Amino acid sequence: MPDELVSQWAEGRWSQAQFFDRWPILLCGSAILLGCYFMGRVVLWVARWDSSLTTLERIILSLGIGLHLQSLLTLLGGLISVPISPLLFVPCWVISAGSVLVLWWLGKLHYEPDAPILSRFAATESVPASKLALAASWSLRIYIGLCSLAIFLGALLPPVDFDVREYHLQVPKEWNELGAVTFLPHNVYGNMPLGAELHSLAATQLMPGGERPWWWGALAGKFIMACHGPLAALAVYSMARRFLSPLAGLSAAAIYVSSPWVVHVCINGLNEGVLAFYLVTAMSVLLINPQHVRAFVIGGLLAGAAASCKYTGVVFLVLPLAILAFIIAARFPQWNIPRGLSSAAVLLVVTALSCGLWYGKNWVVAENPTYPLLSSIFAGKSRTPEKDAQWSKAHKPPSFAIANLADSAQHVLWKSDFHDPLTVPLAALGIAGIAVAVRNRIQNRKSESELLSASHFPFLATAAVLAFFLIAWWLFTHRLDRFLVPAIPLAALLAGAGVECERKKPLPYIVAGLMVAGLTFNLLAAVSPFVGDNRWFASLERLRTDEPVTDRQISRVKAAHRWLNQNVKPGQAVLCVSDAAVFDLEMSVYYNTCFDDCLLVNWTDGKTPEQRRREFRSRRVAYVYFDEDEYNRYISPGNYGFDPRFSPQLLAELVHQGVLKPPLQGAPPAIYPVAP
Repeated sequence: MPDELVSQWAEGRWSQAQFFDRWPILLCGSAILLGCYFMGRVVLWVARWDSSLTTLERIILSLGIGLHLQSLLTLLGGLISVPISPLLFVPCWVISAGSVLVLWWLGKLHYEPDAPILSRFAATESVPASKLALAASWSLRIYIGLCSLAIFLGALLPPVDFDVREYHLQVPKEWNELGAVTFLPHNVYGNMPLGAELHSLAATQLMPGGERPWWWGALAGKFIMACHGPLAALAVYSMARRFLSPLAGLSAAAIYVSSPWVVHVCINGLNEGVLAFYLVTAMSVLLINPQHVRAFVIGGLLAGAAASCKYTGVVFLVLPLAILAFIIAARFPQWNIPRGLSSAAVLLVVTALSCGLWYGKNWVVAENPTYPLLSSIFAGKSRTPEKDAQWSKAHKPPSFAIANLADSAQHVLWKSDFHDPLTVPLAALGIAGIAVAVRNRIQNRKSESELLSASHFPFLATAAVLAFFLIAWWLFTHRLDRFLVPAIPLAALLAGAGVECERKKPLPYIVAGLMVAGLTFNLLAAVSPFVGDNRWFASLERLRTDEPVTDRQISRVKAAHRWLNQNVKPGQAVLCVSDAAVFDLEMSVYYNTCFDDCLLVNWTDGKTPEQRRREFRSRRVAYVYFDEDEYNRYISPGNYGFDPRFSPQLLAELVHQGVLKPPLQGAPPAIYPVAP
């Protein structure tokens, strides 16, 4: 019901609604975004490549490049010493901003208006837009703004997702505590490329002194990651507008930014939205001006940014973009294989340089550039054949049987948790329209080069990259639906082409009806708990502890974590067993993921009771918390598994030996005090 939905935004207590307590997050996040824009703007000017871009394209690419450079500077500072990282990137912001102002004052930043740039690619409409078309355009603009606002509001909330509390925000928190970006033997995910997550580390360093700067910095980093969603929508709009029409661009952007999957990953702090942004921007760079080598340099820089965020970026982005670079350079304006190979090589070399700091860091501190992948080749610190087998079993593709293919197809087409009703049918319509256009040009005896230089070539390339993405997802991953999110902007572009292809046929009425119904559903999903926490105007202090108001309310913070935060004394630590989502714990915490050694076993295996006591005392551990539900989930059939050396009987043994006291009465279950 509408009134119930609106009441959820303030937990039903509008008299206690808050929003201005978010100002540190917004101020810090905006400062980082502005600084990143100036850095990226200088890079575009130095590359002498921005004259062929529209104003919006320059803004998007400047932010994309700047955010990647900001992440690399933070990583560099962390490899040296985290506290000095602001001394690396803040001067870069100031110098870049000053350079942009000087260039503007000297008249070096004057550009051709957008209209002539666009007219060289897509044919402009010969008749004025009708009142209905204008109404549709403005309605879509307002709609995109509303969905973006929902993403921003949700991104300002504390994290709910397990992965985010386990490593997306937990790992930068630990690096801040350690004072360096280094190897984490207890968190296998913390030794992977985390380029997007480093913005929370930078924000933590910029947060003024006070209580819990790591918490405010984490939320600012989460907000910056969420901004990639609306930025990707703008990139989708720019690409479709350039090669088709403004209405196609607005339709594609609205479909993308309102997708429940996109809203879900953005507001929850997951990095698939970042990969989606870099994929669509890198593709647009290659397609805008493929005659010049600078396009492949900038494209490689953006592809490297994706590979700096996640290993899947190498397979899903770098490989298809290298193939696309070869095809574009080899076929335009005339067939030339050496030019295609050299262009693809330029893109790959720049990509390697762009992401090399991350993989080099892994090689040095983890002894494996792709840790924990390819352990049979590179080995890796703390890796064993048993751990490698556990990881491979958990992440390998399921069976390649026809039944599995059919099930995967159903998930792609309609069964996914956060599916929307627009992307698949309109993308199919766009593919059909492009196929008809290609057939018509062939029948009209257009030459091959003319055919491939037509305005629909970018969408042929989009369809090909989307097909590559789906095939790679099915062949090389464990087929999580969430891994498909970076492909959604490609499908949205094809959906925009579907809207454009049928504008002058009877189908527009059907398409318009589908758009109205689908976008309405998506907007309702975006503002509801369906995609994530929607308590936009609840106090952040209240959400930090999230004490349930009623017996029916599910808290994002575990009762055990809340109790530990309230009762552990300063200077004391906690050991968590089978609980790795420890971001909300405010004391020193020892934990391990299910793919790492159980620390409790490491501390106690083969030792006398007195030696075991000394292990706990040396680390000032006051409590041991055992999450039995998580443990049972891990060891359930088909799940990830857990350290086979551990058994709950070990806790009973420690209690019997007097190393631990029995679980506390009146506290949440399985909290064991350490005996004095």
